[in-house]
Amino acid sequence: AFSQKESMAEDAKLDKTLMCDILWQSLIPLGVVSVDASNCFDRMFHMWIALLWLCLTNNWTAVCLVLYCFSVMRFHQRTGWGDSKTYFGGPLAKKAFQGTGQGSKCSPAAWLQILSTMIAAYKGQGRGAYLLDPITRKVLHCMGSVFVDDTDLYVMSQHVLSGAECWSDMQESTNLWGGLLIATGGDLKPIKCFFSLAEYECVDGVWDYTEKDDYGELCVPQPDGTFEPITRKGVHEPEKTLGVRECIARDAATQLEYIHDRMKDWINRFKNGHLPAHMNWLGYRLQLWPGLRYGLGTLVNDIEEAAEVFTKLDYQLLPVLGVARTVKT
Repeated sequence: AFSQKESMAEDAKLDKTLMCDILWQSLIPLGVVSVDASNCFDRMFHMWIALLWLCLTNNWTAVCLVLYCFSVMRFHQRTGWGDSKTYFGGPLAKKAFQGTGQGSKCSPAAWLQILSTMIAAYKGQGRGAYLLDPITRKVLHCMGSVFVDDTDLYVMSQHVLSGAECWSDMQESTNLWGGLLIATGGDLKPIKCFFSLAEYECVDGVWDYTEKDDYGELCVPQPDGTFEPITRKGVHEPEKTLGVRECIARDAATQLEYIHDRMKDWINRFKNGHLPAHMNWLGYRLQLWPGLRYGLGTLVNDIEEAAEVFTKLDYQLLPVLGVARTVKT
């Protein structure tokens, strides 16, 4: 769970990149199911929170006081024009409000506590990925990576060597994780969920990814007891996860194209804005560059590809930053 102190979304993305890299080296089938929780901070049963807080504090009075405030609180909408006069919730509402609300300092910690119990129950059923440490020979058990409501379930095992077996494990793992989420008050958004299955084959002595489409659909459970199918992404089909566009085959070309287009658009804005050079430098350092560098450390593309993107565009950017391009390097 990467949504905690001294951790960032890039750490979660790097974890997925390293997992795909390890599996490519070992040539073991890997299933990655990306499941997105719906409004996680507003979908936590107070019963679950109360049990967790009682285990941590053993203070029934404090737990009841905090949860009672959340249950009867009136929630107004705050905008640039002020606070709304209407509200939802309150002591006269037909249903008591559950969760801890968006923007509350309590929400990230409470969600992480519930998430920890879900992960423990998930791993307790033997689900997840099993990796053999090549140095200590110990088996490492990992369920995947989670950043707030974005979850990637890793499904693989040293004993599962066929795509069909991995596919079956992926469906059972998704059912278990979705059931745990429903039990704690949440659910999954099928439209934001997708999955990938990496298999490998050797052709003329060269190993490469392969894909088979004869395994059927993968579905996620819903609170009403139904199952909704989710999209399958090919191993070479990029998808934006945690702000980075990359596929399970570790191809970062799409992310570099995005960086190129965004940087080119900014250069045109700088040129059309006719601002002084010091203002352009301010926009470059505080707006453009932070967005470009995000996720670069998680990519596995050749350094030459990234250098080619930045070098040519930086050369075009020099005049608007007040740097003379005629000066030798």
